Amino acid sequence: MARPAAEGISHRPVGDHYVHRAMLPEPALIIIHNHRIPRNIGLLDDLYRDRFPVVRHLMPFHQGNEPHVIAVHEHSHQFQGYVAQSLKHFHDPAKPHAHYLFVADDLLLNPRIDASNYREHLGLRPNSGFLPGFIQLHQHGSHWRRIPESMRYRTDPAGVFGARELPSVEEAVERFARHGLEHGNIAAHLIAGPRSHKEGPLEFMRWLRQRMRAPRSGAKPPYPLVGGYSDIFAVPGASMAQFAHYCGVFAATRLFVELAIPTAMALSVDHVSTEQDTLLKGRALWTAEDLAVLEPYGFDLQALLRAFPEGHLYLHPVKLSQWK
Repeated sequence: MARPAAEGISHRPVGDHYVHRAMLPEPALIIIHNHRIPRNIGLLDDLYRDRFPVVRHLMPFHQGNEPHVIAVHEHSHQFQGYVAQSLKHFHDPAKPHAHYLFVADDLLLNPRIDASNYREHLGLRPNSGFLPGFIQLHQHGSHWRRIPESMRYRTDPAGVFGARELPSVEEAVERFARHGLEHGNIAAHLIAGPRSHKEGPLEFMRWLRQRMRAPRSGAKPPYPLVGGYSDIFAVPGASMAQFAHYCGVFAATRLFVELAIPTAMALSVDHVSTEQDTLLKGRALWTAEDLAVLEPYGFDLQALLRAFPEGHLYLHPVKLSQWK
């Protein structure tokens, strides 16, 4: 039964929920597929359609005719390019959604989260974004392969005039400061990293050249970059176009997604909440010990949804092809 509107206040239905007309419209859930696996479309629709009124899929090389599935053509290591290519299919600048919540197709969002409460669970303000967390490269405690990549990154590689599409280095540093981020000096040992005994002669020479280029005092990347886990993120409607533009530039200049998405977020969104601001915390399942949390469910997806582990914002990865 429809709830009567209070005097002077108009409401409209969003699924089984009501929102004030003065508020921005409901969120759009955008599911990012790394690979073309059409059977996952229906499975994910079943998971989310009753919780989010607007669901869209970004699927590489898709050739179907489902109106809510958008074909993209980009390398999965630069899936920020999916966002730029598909923007006009899910974002209307004259009538933007409150937020665009992006999740990977193998990331299982806590079943308690829906269009009525996502702000609360993600710590969102009307014009803020969400990212699990920022990784400041110069503060990283150990070698990460994206650190030497950040030193090699150029905004103007052959064939791309990317620099004029991005904020200047000085402006980027100022935008970073809004989030408490720095364009810091990265220690030499983090730039070069350890050498593996399994590497062949070519890999050894690459390592040696990088080692020789890295000053003993360290160095800054040519362009300010920040890292972060990027299989879930939210962008406010007011920032969506600018965010997508930077994503497109970073895809064209071949920046890895876990540098591109966080940097685009820091450059385009005034405030970004992280899991430091949320009660529920995400959990990545990379090791055998991590994956043990799924054993009680016997690969039964409905059982997992009925008894989702307490305290978790999401689980990732949960490969749908392995679950009943």
